Amino acid sequence: GDETKLSALPQFPINDQFSLNQDEAWYTLAIETQVPLDFVILQSNVPVDLQEVDKSSAVISYTQPDTENDNYLLATFRCSGATRLEVKVRSIEGQYGVLQAYVTPCLEPRSSCLRQYQIKPLSLHQRVHSFDDSLPCNILQMTGPFNLSDIHSWVSYCLPDVPDRPPEEDNVCLQFKSPFTNTQLQCIYSQGNITFCSDNLSTISV
Repeated sequence: GDETKLSALPQFPINDQFSLNQDEAWYTLAIETQVPLDFVILQSNVPVDLQEVDKSSAVISYTQPDTENDNYLLATFRCSGATRLEVKVRSIEGQYGVLQAYVTPCLEPRSSCLRQYQIKPLSLHQRVHSFDDSLPCNILQMTGPFNLSDIHSWVSYCLPDVPDRPPEEDNVCLQFKSPFTNTQLQCIYSQGNITFCSDNLSTISV
């Protein structure tokens, strides 16, 4: 009888990191593999700017955005057998979505691995451990029939460096700073109550 031969897709480990550089207010996306890379495609459903890293040998080409279908970025990096790709990414605060990387190595049969990175509404903020009370502050306070888990999920949805699960304490205080605008944000919340304080009105409005 006829025999059907199935090709197993090659498995390859990927070390990737998507982190905010506080000195430049850019995210650095680093993708590294143990096998040579053929190309990496970056796609985003939210507007972002890309900047190549000086030491990168990859050749980049852009495809015209299709904003009507929420495709704001489609860029191909031809890696020519390199095992590492590094690129800088800047988002626009107030916009949120997902940046996707399709990583394709020089292996047969051809396969690609998908990595996803969340772009949060206040993505250019980072956690800090201090808040300058001497600066003028805009305050937004909300009360209602919501619990601590609800509030924490809202904060985690909007801001990076916030764990998925709420802290054990009844009163939570989280502080953030934006290296892009050099402004600060404080979130204080407990059962049924949340207060946002910031010296940037745009941050509060987001």
